[in-house]
Amino acid sequence: MPNKKKNIRGQVEQRRKAEAEARAAKLSKNKPATVEKLEVSDDELQGYINENRVGDAKLYWRLHRGTVVYVKYWDRFLIWGGHHWIEDDYDAAFQRIEDVCELYLRLAEHKQNEADEADREDKAKIQSIADAVLRRVNLLRDTNGQEKLLQMVRRIRDPLVVLPKHIDKQHYVKACPNGVIDLRTGELRPGRPEEYILNAIVTEYEPALLEKADPCPETNKFLLSSMDGDQELVDFIWRLLGYGLITERRDHIFTIFWGEHGRNGKDTLIKLVMHVLGQTLSGDVPVEMFLQMQQTRNSSAPSPDVLALRGMCIAWINEAEEGQRFALAKLKKLTGGGYIKRTSASEYRLQGKGGKGNKSMSTKEEDYVSTVFTASTHDYILFFTNTGRVYRRKGYQIPASGKTAKGTNLVNILPIEPGERVSAMIHTDDISTGDRFLVMVTRNGTVKRLPGESLKNLRSNGIRALTLDEDDELISVRETDGSMKILIATHDGSAVCFDESDVRPTGRGSMGVRGIRLREGDYVVGAARAIPGRNVLTITEKGYGKQTPVEEYRITARGGLGIKNYGLTDKTGSVVGIKVVDGSEDLLVLTEKGILLRTAVDTIKTCGRSTQGVIVMRFKEDDDKVISIALAEREQEEENEESAEE
Repeated sequence: MPNKKKNIRGQVEQRRKAEAEARAAKLSKNKPATVEKLEVSDDELQGYINENRVGDAKLYWRLHRGTVVYVKYWDRFLIWGGHHWIEDDYDAAFQRIEDVCELYLRLAEHKQNEADEADREDKAKIQSIADAVLRRVNLLRDTNGQEKLLQMVRRIRDPLVVLPKHIDKQHYVKACPNGVIDLRTGELRPGRPEEYILNAIVTEYEPALLEKADPCPETNKFLLSSMDGDQELVDFIWRLLGYGLITERRDHIFTIFWGEHGRNGKDTLIKLVMHVLGQTLSGDVPVEMFLQMQQTRNSSAPSPDVLALRGMCIAWINEAEEGQRFALAKLKKLTGGGYIKRTSASEYRLQGKGGKGNKSMSTKEEDYVSTVFTASTHDYILFFTNTGRVYRRKGYQIPASGKTAKGTNLVNILPIEPGERVSAMIHTDDISTGDRFLVMVTRNGTVKRLPGESLKNLRSNGIRALTLDEDDELISVRETDGSMKILIATHDGSAVCFDESDVRPTGRGSMGVRGIRLREGDYVVGAARAIPGRNVLTITEKGYGKQTPVEEYRITARGGLGIKNYGLTDKTGSVVGIKVVDGSEDLLVLTEKGILLRTAVDTIKTCGRSTQGVIVMRFKEDDDKVISIALAEREQEEENEESAEE
């Protein structure tokens, strides 16, 4: 018995050794592209120190060009993984700042040694250089210093920046752990950083399998048994899966696998493909995205581009449920991932102040609900994007769906550019008639007044309504009559109120003027029309809120620091948004987890500008927070009872 165990152990060790040698041979054939270790002289480091933050960014660029890149509009870094880029989930871009610090510490050490050996005349000068270098290292190891360095890396000449449109654009190329595959030839080669391949297959690829008559005998056997021995059907499935890996195509194939549960191998095939490709390239998609609009609930119009929108090559959906009803009065929703839908406002029941809300919308893990408002199906919906463009659609052109449905990606409704997202929506019967204006407010406090007639002839692909600075974005748009007062509120609890006439009307190509002067780190969260006799409703991240009479906001000249709008504390969190109300409305409060609370506005306490307010919403999850608010028409008790009976 001991000899038998010894023989088995020897066979196992021999097999492990053979597998290790084979793995090493594959790696030597497809060695990933690497960046050479750079030598930086002390004189060069001294030059970087003299250029302050720009010099730090240049040194970081020199050390990590080709291994770190920032994706503009996505607001995230990518890290080179050997054959393809990977998302920087663990802040490796920040960790690599330490490489800059180590070089600076080497310079400081050399300068300290020079100072120790120098005569009295030169010693003080050299010592001051060493001390300055150490101070720079301390700055770069501080959170604020690291943030500023990575911001500067994006702003220097030839920055470490890539646009989303350049990522995963080689549609016949797919990355995997041991190289990059050319789908046209089956060739495996090393990956290159300049290709900007992000989504990758999780399974290693072996080109030698293509030389075999049957490279996957077990899978073929399974498919044949599932397809009743129909070899032509099996060959079709193989072609179908291969065709699905090509991400750019003129047509998408919608295939139905039919059969009794557990009898035709559907689940096994799905699990097999998802296991080989990984859930980035193949995964489940909500069935609502493929349902017909008519007489359905929890549905939205199908789109032939829905697979590309999620970055998938092959997606799987389950059967739809029956008995879905069609919503009449429409409620628009927009998610941070760019999804929109319309649903019945009556589906949200009224709750008291301090409630926990209802599930409002199915969201992805990284998604959040952003905007909600009520409108007629015959209203025009104006979509303003963060880049200053505006698009127009009729309400009935938004696919209908139930309150928990995810909605349709806006790319299927609007021809928005990659990286562009909708940041504001307003509804109107016709903006170009009469004396109407659009007051636009940006994150950095710029305000612009645009005559409505400027949007009279909107093209289907949109037009530019506002020119923005590079680091700014549009966040709020309000329709006015030319004689209103405008209130702008900020994240840190400040507000400014001024006459609309202080902002002269300008054309679509202008940039606007300063509306509020922001303190460091502050930014604008919302704007409203300050109508006399009404209240300013303010809601914070942690569910607190209050009403304050409009008259308490004195009129000041635009461009000032403003006055206090909210008495913020750790308990309340920062300001999320403001609304001007008359007390007859219902407030809709939406959280990051997709929970919606509907409560009557007049149940929220009216108090002064500097107070902390009251609890408006409690959270079911500790890490949830309020991210958007909206107003809806008051829901009557009779309607609640009828809804309950249904």
